[in-house]
Amino acid sequence: MVFAGGDWHSSQSQYNPSGDGSGSEIWSLNVLTDTWTLERPFCVTGQVQPGGPDTVGWAYDSRRNRGLMNPGFYFVTQGATDQCGSIYGWGGYAFDFATKAFVGPDASAGLPAPPVTGWGGDSGASYSTYDSVNDELIRIFGTQLQRLNLGTKTWRVQNLSNGNPNWNPITNRAQLVIDTSGRAVFFMDSQARQLVRVSLVDGSVTSSPLPSQYVAPPTDHEVYLAFDPINRVVLVPNNVDMGISPLNGLGIYKADARTWEWQAVPQAVVGSVWGFDENTGALIGIGKRAAPSSYYLFKYK
Repeated sequence: MVFAGGDWHSSQSQYNPSGDGSGSEIWSLNVLTDTWTLERPFCVTGQVQPGGPDTVGWAYDSRRNRGLMNPGFYFVTQGATDQCGSIYGWGGYAFDFATKAFVGPDASAGLPAPPVTGWGGDSGASYSTYDSVNDELIRIFGTQLQRLNLGTKTWRVQNLSNGNPNWNPITNRAQLVIDTSGRAVFFMDSQARQLVRVSLVDGSVTSSPLPSQYVAPPTDHEVYLAFDPINRVVLVPNNVDMGISPLNGLGIYKADARTWEWQAVPQAVVGSVWGFDENTGALIGIGKRAAPSSYYLFKYK
């Protein structure tokens, strides 16, 4: 599991004591050995880097062994400046896991900004994912599906509709996950209490009502998903306040049967970052906003 973006107290707190926008520092976690590795410190003299990345798209480009970061929100847009002689910027960046360096922004990383909308801020699109089949960076901006082919460096965009002309999901706060073999992406329309599936074949939209136990957080709060490709389930950790208090429960959507389960969650489980680790076959939650710091694992059987 590789973590980037966000706010925390980095390994170089002398450069950023507030912890805001420390997400250019990259850490990896080996859950099997409970081992953390610093892949890149917060600030590297002479190197380009995203300017204080907080809420960002963060996807793994498996063909080129690199992480792809895009706005979202960077603190450089509010006047944050470099503290160690690095080169701050705004836009799309690639992080090379071999050289441990960022490349960018935008065209120099092979990540031109989307047409018309541009990257936008975190009020546009805060999440992205990678499709290894079509070699595409994918994100949803409002109700527009945006796909960047990393080989040709060209975007294709498609307007999405669920048949309701007033549909206005808060996609900028909704984590996007991909079902590669099922050729679809999922996100949560929390206020409408729907799990939304977008076909990567034709862009068609289908929705499934969330379980009755689901509690929708406020409209300005992030909502989280993870996809388990082993069991082919979408995992919905029901945060109500972005990791301040325990989960309300865990929704489990069977992608093929299109049916739901709901599981109670121990009171200790708190987190604001969620992902699926294929090495352990487990959902991982981290980002607890109160001491003591912990991370949590859930394995579906």
